[in-house]
Amino acid sequence: MRLRIMALALVALTGRVLASQGQGVEECRNITSEPERLACYDAIPTSGGEKAPVQLAKSFYNVLARDTYRGINAPRIELHVAFANSTDKPVKALSVLIRIRDAFGDDVLVTEAKMDIDIEPHTQSSATPYFYWEDNEFDPGSAYRRILNPVSSKTAQTDVTVKKILYRDGSVDSY
Repeated sequence: MRLRIMALALVALTGRVLASQGQGVEECRNITSEPERLACYDAIPTSGGEKAPVQLAKSFYNVLARDTYRGINAPRIELHVAFANSTDKPVKALSVLIRIRDAFGDDVLVTEAKMDIDIEPHTQSSATPYFYWEDNEFDPGSAYRRILNPVSSKTAQTDVTVKKILYRDGSVDSY
């Protein structure tokens, strides 16, 4: 038991050291051991707490059953999002980090995504783009299967953090 605790502490320390050496989300994603990978994510430095001027305004989930009439060929979960732009420049695209946690606060899904979205200055996006995860009956560890229980039971905690903003004038801000 004592050896196991020491091994976990060493794994966590190794993950933190690797992340502090400039590893980002992509490098952490390639780590196969779950404790090491989570420690790596935890150790990624943030940009001093500066918040992006484009923030998530609202989000909600839809859990959809298979419905070939509507073009839904496999059960899926949709995460609909809307963003508010508090800048003086129109936004053309966003790069975001999506983190979905269960009722205990444990990460069930952490993924990066990019989206083309038009948001005028000082407004909220009118169309609600969405991300979706489909069931794959051949992959019991798929993202759909990991988030199905927390989303269905309405205990999922969702954070969508804006990492990069591409403005219509071509300038880019990173956070």
